[in-house]
This record gives sequence, C-alpha cells and structure tokens, in this order.
Amino acid sequence: MGTSFDDDSKIKLTAVDKLIKFCGGISEKEAALACSFFLGVCFITCKFSGFNAIPHVVVFTYMVWAASRMMASAFRNIAKGDDDNKKRSGGFGLPQVFTCPFKAYSFFLIACFILYNILGGDIHKSTWRNRIAYISCCLEGFGLISLLRKIADRGHVRGLSGMSMIMLALTYTMREVEAFLIAHVHWHNMNDVFLEVLQISAMLLSYKALWCIFKTHRTSYEQDLDVVKVKYLIPGCLLLGFLLHPNFRRGHRYSESWATSFYIDVLALLPQVVMMQRGDGVVEAPIAHFVAATFVSRFFDLLFWYDRWHRGDFLKYMKDTNESLWIIAFFHLVSIALVADFMYYYFKWRMSSDAHTSDHIEISVDP
Repeated sequence: MGTSFDDDSKIKLTAVDKLIKFCGGISEKEAALACSFFLGVCFITCKFSGFNAIPHVVVFTYMVWAASRMMASAFRNIAKGDDDNKKRSGGFGLPQVFTCPFKAYSFFLIACFILYNILGGDIHKSTWRNRIAYISCCLEGFGLISLLRKIADRGHVRGLSGMSMIMLALTYTMREVEAFLIAHVHWHNMNDVFLEVLQISAMLLSYKALWCIFKTHRTSYEQDLDVVKVKYLIPGCLLLGFLLHPNFRRGHRYSESWATSFYIDVLALLPQVVMMQRGDGVVEAPIAHFVAATFVSRFFDLLFWYDRWHRGDFLKYMKDTNESLWIIAFFHLVSIALVADFMYYYFKWRMSSDAHTSDHIEISVDP
C-alpha cells in the first residue's frame, strides 16, 4: 500500500507529494518558492565560491529554513496553548514534540553539529577562538528566544525596547553583508560555515522580534519609555566608524564596515537598559534573561579577541597592533560597563530563592 498523509486517507502519494511532505507539509506554492530560493543560492555560491561549495551551502541553507519552520511551530503552540504532540511540525516532517522553542533551537544546534562533523568538520582541531565564537552565537540565539517566548506566551511586548532590537538586527545583518560580500566566506572551511549558520539563525530571530514589536503587537509597545532613539545613535556609529576603526588587512572598506557594525553592537543594549530604568523599577524575567545572555555573549566576544592577541595572531588580520587592539578592547569594555549595573541585580536575583518559583518573577532595577 502507498503512503498517505493521514491514517484515514487512501490516496497514494506521488513523488512530488512525498517530497513536499518530507519538507514539512508545505504547499505547492511554498515548494516552488523554496526551490527558486535554493537555485538562487546555488547560483550565487557557484559564482563567488565555486561549484564544490554548493553542497555545503544547500545543506546548511536547508537547516536554517527547517529550523525556522520548527521554531515558528513551537511559538504557535505557546500562543495557542496547544499541547497536542500528535500534530505535525514544519521541517523534516518530525512529530511535534518541540512545543518549547528552546528545545527546537537545541535540536537545531545538535543537527548542525552532526552535519558539521559529517561534512568534514572536526571540533577537536578547531581553535579556542572558534569555540568561543560558537558559544557567543548560541547565547545570542537563546537570549532572543527568551524574548520571543515571552511575547508568544504573554501576548504583548511591554518592557521591550524596539530601538535595541533595531540595532541588534542591523548589526547581525551587517555582519552577514561583511562576511558574504566583502570578506567572502570560505565555504570549504567548515568552522567558518558553521559560524555563519549560527549567526544567520540569530539574525532571523531578531527579524521575528522586530516584526512582533512593530507589527503584530504594536499596540502594546511602550514607545514613550523607549527614549533612546536609533535616529541619533546609528548616524553617530556610522560617523565614528569612518573616523576611528581598526585597520584590517582585508581593506579600508571592510575596516569601516566592521567598525560601524561593532559600534552599533556596543550601544545596542543601551536603549533597553534606559527603558528598564524609566519603567516601574521591575523587569520581566524573559527580558532579563535576554539582556544577560547578550551581555555574556559580548564578554565572550572580548575573550575571542584576547585569545587572538595572546596567541600572537593579531597581525595576521591587522596592519597594526596597538591602535587596533586598543579600539577593540576599549569599546568592548564600554559595552560591558553599560550593562554592569543591571547584571549586578540580575545575578543577585538569580542567587535568591525567588528565581526558581515562577517564570513570571520580576527583578528590581534601581533607576
């Protein structure tokens, strides 16, 4: 007997139907769009990275796409309060056991790691810098998921800074523009590929958060408390990136672009911190987890550069040592200092007995 979509159906599936089912039950229109997208990715990859890089690109592109469908399904379950695990989820056609976004993202990381090893990667041969970068990207992802889960669970974006999310989404996007259009990712180096996949997933999560803030839950956005505006911060970062930037060996254009995205990243949490201080003196736990995860991620970024300097590899990437090193170190410390006061209260709350009683625990922040 032929395979069918459900137990009641007796219609045999065609090869196209089976392919659509394997890809997550998408419609024919969605399948056509997905195929067009993959063909476009293959063409661009062949043009810039060569034919041999196409298999790696296609595999990891599908991974990101499938993970997006699973994450979307998990967030819908939270919003609807649906615990029916017998339904089908997007991506891979797996049973819908991923009702929790954190589980879905964890599965995505495990699947990526398996593919990383199958396609020739070896985590034991990777440098400490690579491992630190992986941890930093994963922390960014978990922090953003904490926000999205709060939104899906509570149905509002109160307490969340749209300005901070704009800056985070912009810096994630600029990283990918630099990687693909200026620096050119080496698709034969699995460490580079794995890192880009993790960064792209964080970028997509930030886009989802932006959509929730300014579209889906626009009416609950506390615009009057979000007073640090990106229309002032971003031009300032752009100007500073032109005037003061590390001197990468990849060229002047890359140095300016990297510095601009770096400065935006440094100030990205500032609107969120100010918004928390202007509120009623309390912060919802999911927002606190997001800020803390982003803070720790930035701390690992600093360790990344320290490791590169400590091992004597700095001049492999920079035209000079002193000026570039001090620029990177100083502004990383600035980003840490901006959130240091909040982190004191966060760790104080985490060590208290109240931290484990409810997901709705709120922590105090002094103005």
